[in-house]
Amino acid sequence: MVDDAGGFMRGCANLPGFVGSGPTGAGSWGWDFDGSYGDWYGGHELGHAYGRPHANFCGAEGGGSYPYSNGGISPSLSGDQAIYGFDIHSQEIYTADWSDVMSYCPNQWLSDFTYEALLAHFQNNPILTHSATPMDRLSIIGTIDPATNQVELAPLFIIPDADDIEPRTPGDYAIVLRNSTGVNWHAIRSHLTR
Repeated sequence: MVDDAGGFMRGCANLPGFVGSGPTGAGSWGWDFDGSYGDWYGGHELGHAYGRPHANFCGAEGGGSYPYSNGGISPSLSGDQAIYGFDIHSQEIYTADWSDVMSYCPNQWLSDFTYEALLAHFQNNPILTHSATPMDRLSIIGTIDPATNQVELAPLFIIPDADDIEPRTPGDYAIVLRNSTGVNWHAIRSHLTR
């Protein structure tokens, strides 16, 4: 998630994929008043990463068929067939005329259609555990300005007993850990594990 203070960027995610991005900020978009729109915007991009296409409403394109009119979360706006959203944190109920998070419509919530598709995806694609022994990992988060190569790092954290990580994808930048004498940590570790 990228703070929109430097300008708004559109979201993007592979369908399905391991990488997604989206903006976040304090804007309400006229209907989301919880202080950040990163929740539903991030949910939309995560939906793509887990294989969900757009619900083709309010300008969203490229998706498959969606069962409810106007991209809504419910097959009916009233009666026994009406489906409502419920926010367990705020205890708020969202009416049946709210829109599915995979659309571009306002008033977004998760429909049963999207929920059941995601549930099936998670059940059919379990996350496999790695055979590597859990160990302490260092969490490094930051930004790089490519125009100036200026780097800003957030505070570093040790994550105790973390599972193995995905292999590094080579890129234009790398973080190299060195000990107090300047020796590359990978060289030390590979020597110790030989």
